[in-house]
Amino acid sequence: IESRLKGLYNEKVMCRTMIHGTLINWRYEGIVLTGESGTGKSTCARRMIADHHACLVADDAIILEKRDNLIYGRPHELTKGLMEIRGRGLVNAGAFFGNGSVADCSRVDMIVRFKGPANSCTETKCRLIDTELPVIEIGVHSDAFIIDKSIENAVKRHFLRGACNA
Repeated sequence: IESRLKGLYNEKVMCRTMIHGTLINWRYEGIVLTGESGTGKSTCARRMIADHHACLVADDAIILEKRDNLIYGRPHELTKGLMEIRGRGLVNAGAFFGNGSVADCSRVDMIVRFKGPANSCTETKCRLIDTELPVIEIGVHSDAFIIDKSIENAVKRHFLRGACNA
């Protein structure tokens, strides 16, 4: 119960929480990848970093904080700069992917949740630290091309909404 009280205090008073997932920054958009273990979060992040020039911010444990009505994410100190790669274990992401592939923090603009049947994609919203964020639910074990295109299209829509509201 002490752990739950501490978590509630951090979220409600300190405007901070920790979640399980991977945070990447791609095209200046912070994307949290969530889902059960083994659903492809780290695999998707690795592909986005290697093929689409995203930056890894946090893998496995993401600390989220609310500042000026925006959510920012950073890695837990114990996992900073590290990424789980199936078959290799924990690797230094900067050394593995090269310079510029790791960032210290990022604004969080959307959540991608791996859930549901393969090759499905739906959009919804959720509240995180009293802030509404768009959520894209992508089917577990979806084709890599479908996942990448779904994320790319969601980022484009989010960017266009922001440009229209500016």
